[in-house]
Amino acid sequence: MKKFLAMMIVVGLCAGLAAAESRFSFRVRGGWTSVAGGEINDGLEGLQLYFQETYPVSSGSFKPIRGGYEAGIEVFYRFSPRFSFGIGVGYLKAESQGKMRRGWTEIWSDHDLTPSFTSIPITLTAAYAIPLASRLQARVGAGTGYYPTTFRHLEVSQSVKPAYLYDVTYEYTASKNLIGFHVDLDLEYDLSPRISVFIGARYRLVSGSGWTGESSWDYVENGVSGSGGRTNENIWIYDYDYANQGGTIYRLHQYSTDAPVASPWSVTNVHSAKLDLSGLFLGTGIRVKV
Repeated sequence: MKKFLAMMIVVGLCAGLAAAESRFSFRVRGGWTSVAGGEINDGLEGLQLYFQETYPVSSGSFKPIRGGYEAGIEVFYRFSPRFSFGIGVGYLKAESQGKMRRGWTEIWSDHDLTPSFTSIPITLTAAYAIPLASRLQARVGAGTGYYPTTFRHLEVSQSVKPAYLYDVTYEYTASKNLIGFHVDLDLEYDLSPRISVFIGARYRLVSGSGWTGESSWDYVENGVSGSGGRTNENIWIYDYDYANQGGTIYRLHQYSTDAPVASPWSVTNVHSAKLDLSGLFLGTGIRVKV
């Protein structure tokens, strides 16, 4: 009798643990994401226009940062058949690549620009399930996130005519921890009691100004090589009136410790650049209940 009671207690405990474990699930997702970019995109577009309108020789384009990819994993705990709460970690990468040639008849130069964002978001999400069919359900969710983010600007410049020879590789990197918010909408289909697949969308709002970083460069100029670097450099954005003639206003960006000054050209609206990771994620994934 004692053995029977002990066995029943063990069975009951195991059943209780199994029930508790069934409240947990994890999901792995991946897909494409858009990125707003913010004022760094304004600076890239302004620089392209400046090259096109102020140099006799100009071709190509600089590409604003518009999108990339995102992947992540989330662990959810189900409080009720419909309501759950999850924590997740992911990886987001968005970059662009552009190239322009500018100069005069005797001297041309090529400029390859690769700006990028890299972020490792840590998110908290509350989700609500809406049954649509026996195996199909929609999930809506909302939450907040912590986004450690790095912005990187890589530029390779070189002359393409022999009147003046140079080759420069310049890199600027800045990091900032951002706080954001998101909303989710998923459509999930159960393949089995424990495994589901889903397609979904997430829109996030994440942006910030006050970026501080460092730059470095290596160069070869007419056979002489060298290198250098600076620290505590901010990302500035400003409006530039070329030659102070009241013509086209170019929105440009600059990496430096001190803000751009108004002399000797007309420089206005100087402020710390606001970079923007806001965007729409579209992807697919799998959920496993444990």
